[in-house]
Amino acid sequence: MRQAFAFLPLAALLSACAVTPATHAPQPAKPIDAALFYTGTWYEIARTPVAVTTNCMAGTTTFYRLPNTQLMERDACHKGTPEGPERVFRGYVLIDNPDNTKITVHYLLWHVIPFTQHYWMLDHDSAYTWFIVSDPSFTHVDILARAPRPSPVQISAWTTEVAGMGYDPANLEFPRLSAPGETGP
Repeated sequence: MRQAFAFLPLAALLSACAVTPATHAPQPAKPIDAALFYTGTWYEIARTPVAVTTNCMAGTTTFYRLPNTQLMERDACHKGTPEGPERVFRGYVLIDNPDNTKITVHYLLWHVIPFTQHYWMLDHDSAYTWFIVSDPSFTHVDILARAPRPSPVQISAWTTEVAGMGYDPANLEFPRLSAPGETGP
């Protein structure tokens, strides 16, 4: 009898784990053509706020290759306003799966602190004009597009899709891409 009670704390812990839902991003919806997707500039339309993007406007992600063919990512934004000083983070990219939908980016923050981030490309259109990305834990979601200012109808469609994946779009922020009245990125 005494041995049975010894397992109670373990049983309670395991049952608590069983009823606590794990938060994971959904699997990516479809494969990516790496040659079309991992090239050029994407504009940040919406994001989950994190400390590093506080007060960042006009965010972009640019994929490019070094002469040795290493895939790189350049994340940039402007401090305070779209015209403010640019803040840039670069990292080298490893594609983690044959569908080209999961990547690992190795950054060197402030040129000294190594930082690794995993990204899952959850969905995109066949013309490669937009995509929804998340970390595997589904705590940070971003929406990016090739055009810097998509229509409100398109933004609504993307946020509806994000909600359909199980992420609360109320957690997203929509940073300014340009000053009011401007037409440039």
